[in-house]
Amino acid sequence: MRRKLLPFLLILLAFSCTPETKYSTVTINEQYSLEVPDHMEPGELSEDASFEYQNLQRELYAVVIDEQKETLNGFGLEYDLDTYMKIAMREIDSSGTVKPVKQKIGGLNALHAGLKGQVNGHQAVYRLTVIETPKRFYQLLIWTMDSWYERNRGDIEKIESSFKEIGKK
Repeated sequence: MRRKLLPFLLILLAFSCTPETKYSTVTINEQYSLEVPDHMEPGELSEDASFEYQNLQRELYAVVIDEQKETLNGFGLEYDLDTYMKIAMREIDSSGTVKPVKQKIGGLNALHAGLKGQVNGHQAVYRLTVIETPKRFYQLLIWTMDSWYERNRGDIEKIESSFKEIGKK
């Protein structure tokens, strides 16, 4: 009995192991970098984004929009992290009920919020993070379909926490 059970268990063990996700550093315009899972590839998601990655099979998408504070302040408003986050959230949270949470990413002040919404009639989960540097605001938006959220959660958190500003552009 043991001789028949051992090969079965070995085969079961081999098929139950999933390969660990590997990450690569993606540098954008020698300005900032993020760690991206090897299963994501560049995409075309927003004409305003400097970073656009996706995995269509896992329904995982990520964009970064970066804006110079000098340009924003040229509109006659004094932007701070809270103000910028409120404006960024308007597109996703029209009710205004979601409260952002403060955090540090790479030593920089940041706010993030988890949101739910509809995409083409399907429930989606969004993670919006705004990061402030001395000269810029970075808006990192990562989203996936609700049914994929738990599977993609580790990748979402890794992408977000890996943000680093590396240049002074």
